[in-house]
Amino acid sequence: MEVISGQCAEKQRAADMKRMTKQKQENFLTQAGVKTKESYITADKQLAMQMDLNLNENQMRGIRRWGKQDNIKYQSDSYVRKNKRKHIGDYLHCESKKFEFKKDKKTIVKEAPVVFVSDIQGFTLQMIQQYDKEGKLTWHGGIPEDEMWLKIGGDFGQETFKFCMQLVNLAKPNSTDNTVILTASEAPDTQYNLEKMLHRFSTPLQEMDNNLKYKDKKMRIIATSDIAFVNKNFGLPGGNPTHPCYKCEICQADMQIPHTKRKSAKKRTLKNLEENYQGYARSGFDKKRQAQFKNVINRAILLLEPDHWLVPYLHCMLGEILKFWTLTENWCLDIERKLSELIAADGGPLGKTAFEEYVKDVRKILKLKRNIDEIQGTIEQITGRIEQGNISQQKDIDDANKELRTLHTKKKSLEADVTSMESEKKLSKGDGPITSKLDDILDNHKIKREHYHGGIFNGNACDRFLKVYNSVYDDIYSTVKSLAEATGHTEILSDAFEFVIRFKTLFHLRKNVHDLISHSNPIFEYELPGIQQAIDDYLEYYRSVIGGRITVKQHLLEDHAVDCLRKCKVGFGLLGEQGFESIHRKFKEIWKNTISFNPSKRLTCALKRQHVSVIPKLISLKPDIKRRKTSK
Repeated sequence: MEVISGQCAEKQRAADMKRMTKQKQENFLTQAGVKTKESYITADKQLAMQMDLNLNENQMRGIRRWGKQDNIKYQSDSYVRKNKRKHIGDYLHCESKKFEFKKDKKTIVKEAPVVFVSDIQGFTLQMIQQYDKEGKLTWHGGIPEDEMWLKIGGDFGQETFKFCMQLVNLAKPNSTDNTVILTASEAPDTQYNLEKMLHRFSTPLQEMDNNLKYKDKKMRIIATSDIAFVNKNFGLPGGNPTHPCYKCEICQADMQIPHTKRKSAKKRTLKNLEENYQGYARSGFDKKRQAQFKNVINRAILLLEPDHWLVPYLHCMLGEILKFWTLTENWCLDIERKLSELIAADGGPLGKTAFEEYVKDVRKILKLKRNIDEIQGTIEQITGRIEQGNISQQKDIDDANKELRTLHTKKKSLEADVTSMESEKKLSKGDGPITSKLDDILDNHKIKREHYHGGIFNGNACDRFLKVYNSVYDDIYSTVKSLAEATGHTEILSDAFEFVIRFKTLFHLRKNVHDLISHSNPIFEYELPGIQQAIDDYLEYYRSVIGGRITVKQHLLEDHAVDCLRKCKVGFGLLGEQGFESIHRKFKEIWKNTISFNPSKRLTCALKRQHVSVIPKLISLKPDIKRRKTSK
């Protein structure tokens, strides 16, 4: 214990205070009429907290009431609102327009609000100024020092269409904290609706590209979105048209040929897009003649040249990985069908699982086929006897022909039964002992599928898959091997081994491409030939060994990815569209918190909150999140 001189009264009282609990100290000071130090929450901190925790105004008022009990002071509501207006300016406006909607499989037209930034140039300069003031600007070692890149893109998700913008000159441009919504509407992204929502941005974006400047640094507009949106922007149809690419006029047949063995297709430009549209219009908009005009069926909306639109690498990867996995599922299903025929031929006892019920049906089909073979044998015997003259009496010949007609009728009936059973009694994915374990194998390797969105893999899942594909296919082979040994049909293992080797090689080659281009680092000219070679190796193997059809996503990778990298000189980690996809979830959370607003004002309020949530000064006030260490 500390010993204090009895003559030093102040030190004595201080020592007595230290020995008290915190609560007794506060009570002692209150009784003495001494006010403890007050905490003060500024308007900006309140806004930052409100956006970070997605709180509505009533919830913020409740927090203030609780805080005042502990002597915490807050700047007033009115000052917070004034600060919010100062941060976001007066750029957001709302209009009511007539849009197309689907109802009961019919298209109806009705009015709906659309909220938009009215002055995109002024808004952009204000946004960049805020980033600059907070010291957030960077050039990543690949962006020219005299340029600032603005990335735009649109997507429909979570019941709203959003057209967004990101400044690439930020440490994490794809973050939702750096993604600003320029316009939003609950109308679906049909061609008709997109024209009404986006027409106001076409001219300003053209004027901004290489003309608008901030501190002698010129703006450069780049664009990326999923292929469906870009096709609509350039007036191309959805689905799988003859000329499916928005960057060139290549046809489906030429896409199947390696780019080294064919001529480069003519590049699409705004000029030839308009010429093809005019030709299609003169044809009377004859859908049967779309291919004649390179499948251009509408005018372009945003008048940025196609070379401004980057390869949507994220969507390319999502499509490819899903395709690989679909092929894997189909192969597993084929193995189950082969195994079911082997087990059915054994004639052993069967249980009541879905797979065993299917084996029972296969056994019935095999029995019918044996009966058909026996009847065919009898038919051939009788026909041979007649042709060889072994039956000479006319009565015997008539009886033989009568028997042949009966046998043919019976054979046709049995063949119809087989056809009917084969069409009705099918083994579905997930019913068999191999396909039913595929999702478990993915889960064991922490690869998540979006089962409510067609079973697709998201970006994180694809990235994870490319890291652990060896283990995934080892587990598939182990599953097949265990089943083969349990049933005594190890003859299927040779096919299984060959399949696993093929797909491991396919994933290895695809991963090589991914590692070379899916990052945020600078890419130099001398690296580009190696990148193109890696893409060529992957697609050559895919064409020759896997035997799959080349899709437009793979074509974009083969013919246009390296051109994009040469132009931008940085990896697709900076140039990707993932930020425009991620904004849907964040906006949905904001949307839920504005449910009490008048429907006509709700969208405006939600968009204002989204703009406040990306203000650099407020983001810098957020406390760091301490992540829990996960056990290995």
